Amino acid sequence: MSHFFNSHLFSIQVVSHCHGLSTHGVLNRQNHVIIILQNLTTSLESTFTSSERDKMNEEKHKAELEVAERKVERLKRAIVDADKQIFDLRHRAQRLAEFLGFSDINEAQRAFDMADHEVTFRHAFEQVQILEGEIKKVRMQNEGLQDRCHELKELLDNERKRRSVLFYLNSFHLSYFQCNLGEG
Repeated sequence: MSHFFNSHLFSIQVVSHCHGLSTHGVLNRQNHVIIILQNLTTSLESTFTSSERDKMNEEKHKAELEVAERKVERLKRAIVDADKQIFDLRHRAQRLAEFLGFSDINEAQRAFDMADHEVTFRHAFEQVQILEGEIKKVRMQNEGLQDRCHELKELLDNERKRRSVLFYLNSFHLSYFQCNLGEG
């Protein structure tokens, strides 16, 4: 850059000498031109710096924009994941409500809220399992007793038949014995 200004300064000095200026006038003019050139240099440097600054600001804003865009994308993915979790929770709540015998989770919640006693579902479920186990035992005992009852009924029927046969035989023998005694 100094070569550029030196060659221009030389041409300004030459022009000044050609116009018949004195050395002192040339020096004043030269100082004046140098000041103008320094101002021009400063202006050019500040323009150059300004464009550099603009470029740096643009790169900085571009980087900030990229960071913001990545953050937006992460937030969008987080929203999608949250929506999936909400859908899953709603679906699971619906299945649970239907499993408990309610049409939806709100109906189940109202039923639990209206309950008069302080029994948890887990405790009630455990009680149901215990009672179902006892019911199985009683049913097995009942089946055993029914089987025994059928056996006893068969034995009773067989005993009645046997007694009937014995009664018939006894009455036959008695009739025969009476007949034989009456003849004799």
